[in-house]
Amino acid sequence: MTENDIARLLIKQHGKKWLCIPQCKTEPRGFENFGERHGIRGRMDLWCMDNAVDKPTFEACEIKTSRADFLSDIRTDKWKKYLPYCNLFSFVVSSLEVAGIYDLPDGVGLKSVSMNGKSIVTILRPMRREIGFPATVMHYVLLKRTQIIERRI
Repeated sequence: MTENDIARLLIKQHGKKWLCIPQCKTEPRGFENFGERHGIRGRMDLWCMDNAVDKPTFEACEIKTSRADFLSDIRTDKWKKYLPYCNLFSFVVSSLEVAGIYDLPDGVGLKSVSMNGKSIVTILRPMRREIGFPATVMHYVLLKRTQIIERRI
């Protein structure tokens, strides 16, 4: 199962009440001094925002299909650069051979592809953290990942 296959399953799981952006950058290229900038540009495998008006939830998922890739992220703390942009952070693995709950840092969730490969199963829920509004991600989504379908004058 590929990373894209897993991303499709995650998007399906989130349903229509979430905006899901695969391969979501933390800010647009050339973006400087707009709102709160965390100084580290990155690309989340999947970033999702629910449709709550008052207090939306932002979830970032890092998809891992090999144990070596997972361990590399853990050793280098690469995943930590996404924390300013999400209330919930989870690793999503192709199987529990890639990672288990004892491999995870505190507060991080774990999801896995089901045995039949048709859905995503939550193994460990992530701890919710309070963050500021992720303005740079929203700026990226609006500028680079949306399309005007019809122009009205």
